[in-house]
Amino acid sequence: MTAVRGAEAVVDLTAIADNVAALREHVGGRDVMAVVKADGYGHGIVEAARAARRGGATWLGVAFLEEALALRAAGDRGPILSWLAVPGERYDEALEAGVEVAAYSTAQLDEIAAAGSAGRPVAVQLKLDSGLGRGGAQPAEWERMVAAAVRHEAAGRVEVTGLWSHLACSDEPAHPSIAEQSAAFDAAVQSASDAGLEPRHLHLANSGAVLRQPDTWHTLVRPGIAVYGVSPFADGSNPVPLRPAMTLRAQVALVKDVPAGQGVSYGLTYRTEAATRLALVPLGYGDGVPRHASNRGPVLVGGRRHRVAGRVCMDQFVVDIGDTEVRAGDPVVLFGDPSRGEPSAHDWAQAAETIGYEIVTRVGARVPRLHIGAAGS
Repeated sequence: MTAVRGAEAVVDLTAIADNVAALREHVGGRDVMAVVKADGYGHGIVEAARAARRGGATWLGVAFLEEALALRAAGDRGPILSWLAVPGERYDEALEAGVEVAAYSTAQLDEIAAAGSAGRPVAVQLKLDSGLGRGGAQPAEWERMVAAAVRHEAAGRVEVTGLWSHLACSDEPAHPSIAEQSAAFDAAVQSASDAGLEPRHLHLANSGAVLRQPDTWHTLVRPGIAVYGVSPFADGSNPVPLRPAMTLRAQVALVKDVPAGQGVSYGLTYRTEAATRLALVPLGYGDGVPRHASNRGPVLVGGRRHRVAGRVCMDQFVVDIGDTEVRAGDPVVLFGDPSRGEPSAHDWAQAAETIGYEIVTRVGARVPRLHIGAAGS
């Protein structure tokens, strides 16, 4: 797709590959499952997956089977785990494509087993709800699910290749739930071992834990947002040197002089304090620019940082540029790499009172992705 309005999300695939390589080194060469769900966190699932593989990702993680099948259709032949399903899921397609699937309950495991047969089992990873209260078997059900897995393995219908869980507060390194969930997971692993299961893969650590909690690493780690160079932490820090992979940019559509007291955008929540210049940027909440960042979202235009003036509209927003020399057609960067003086996805997350994950994944489909760097080829 050709960039319209001068708007595009530039995705540096070399940054993704380098980030994965840095994370793999950080965890001592353990297997790394790069999470590429949600269209690669908005970066492009196929391109992000290829770059992650180049960086040393031994696994790819997706939410839905359709995402895994899209990767297979694009030529990926490495290990993939798909972990979110509903009753009636086509596990036979997962079996045909060599995609591993997660089981959250005994009933789901039975459904998965129905797609397998002696000599042709479905590869499955059992998920424990160790405290997040989302997907996964509660500890009270764990022994029943493990017992069912042992039966299905004996019949050749499934092969249990992994045990895993997900941390609730890995972005808060001192949170007591991390130790509590780790203990619950360790107990579940021991219980499965006592029952006779011998999975090759054990994984608990998502991005925050990958970066700061070595005791959660096990045999495999599962970074998501860190792959794309965005910090999972509230302070925006990264203890591993990572580079943001996405830059969201556009061109100024209009510059005009206005007097003091000029109201700007819907609701007139912003008024100019003195005679000034306004720049119109053709991106809005229809493109994923958060309306909650009205009057706060940072932009780089004319070599200076400014903030959104007034409310973000569906297709556009306004910047009060003061005396900055800017003309229609000049570039404007919403977020990118702070090392280049650009605002970051974290800056926008703070302005919108959300998290960096949402900022990059919400960039809309009408914003073309421009993939650069050789790592995705």
